[in-house]
Amino acid sequence: MSVFTFGVWSTLSEANFKREKKMASNPERVHEPPCFGWFSNRIWQFPDTLNLKCNLISQSPGLRPRIELEPTDHLLAVEQRNGISQQRFRELSEQCLHGWKHPESCVE
Repeated sequence: MSVFTFGVWSTLSEANFKREKKMASNPERVHEPPCFGWFSNRIWQFPDTLNLKCNLISQSPGLRPRIELEPTDHLLAVEQRNGISQQRFRELSEQCLHGWKHPESCVE
């Protein structure tokens, strides 16, 4: 099994940000409830991704939180939820390497 990831950001409320910071080195952080945020990235290979609803899920200390998009019909959310084929993996890899932009990506 291959894993295709993007390094992305999300907003957090001030209270959730402070809680994440406080729990950063605590192994119990994996038991924290998910925190709501807004996806703060435009990924060229997808229709506009800025401000999709998401949740941050804490992982073990030293690992960045996992971001899960709200289960909508947006292509990025669908592919995150259902996974992608090896062919789609290759396609995304090539698009990233060659700077291809989805016509609806809103990236100039």
